Amino acid sequence: MFCRKAQSSEFIGIAVLVASIVLIAIFSRMESASSMVSRAETIMRSMRISGVAATGFSLPYITAKDKYGNSLGIPMEELFGVYSCYGTEVVNYGNGDINISSVVRTSLDSIYEKEGWALLLQNQSGNSKTLFLTSSVNSESGSPAFSPYISYDFRFPKPCMPGENEAGVLFVVTG
Repeated sequence: MFCRKAQSSEFIGIAVLVASIVLIAIFSRMESASSMVSRAETIMRSMRISGVAATGFSLPYITAKDKYGNSLGIPMEELFGVYSCYGTEVVNYGNGDINISSVVRTSLDSIYEKEGWALLLQNQSGNSKTLFLTSSVNSESGSPAFSPYISYDFRFPKPCMPGENEAGVLFVVTG
């Protein structure tokens, strides 16, 4: 009888030991999974920032598209310059009226998603018109209401003043 009691306590001890090892393994796997998720989020965030950088540098050279998605062959920097020089939002290059704000909104919404960007065309000379443009709002000045963001400065030529450039800033949501 004494032998059976010892054997049952040994079985209980082994069962407790196995259960504790299993619980430790489960908790360590959960910790490992959560660290993998956080590493994946970090990698995705850095990839988004890299993508934003690539499109931020190429923004002035993107060609405008009409409402049907056909390229108009007009670079954004030319539209920015026309707006900056003449203060008009509607221009005509012989193939119909082009609304500069809507073309810019459509192009940037397709790249950065709605409410994922803001564009500031700065007024550095007396004859330039400042424009702060987002997916949904025009205003004369401002800064983006979203956070965090990355900003990219770029320059574009002014057709009314050959040889002179104006500055713009593209703000893109990163978080």
